[in-house]
Amino acid sequence: GYMDYYGLQDRHGIPLPEASWMSLQQARPNPEQSKEAKYGLYTNMMVECEKEALWDKSLDLIRAMQRDEIFPSLRNWNILLSTLSRVGQWEKVLDVKNK
Repeated sequence: GYMDYYGLQDRHGIPLPEASWMSLQQARPNPEQSKEAKYGLYTNMMVECEKEALWDKSLDLIRAMQRDEIFPSLRNWNILLSTLSRVGQWEKVLDVKNK
């Protein structure tokens, strides 16, 4: 099953910042969900990654959105840039944006 993504917990009830990346990957959107629901899930996961400065996970989430044909909004790019800036990796956003 998929996590209760509105509660931002993985399927074992572990809050996302403490969850392993494998658990986060298991929380990927269900293909049957609407694009709006998928967008919400990706955005919520990015917010949690920003809180923990998990810049590499935020990059992976943007790429996953693009693969799932969920177009990142200005909010998603701002979250990513903020996360990257916190750890001095802001130039990495250019690599993703140009692909």
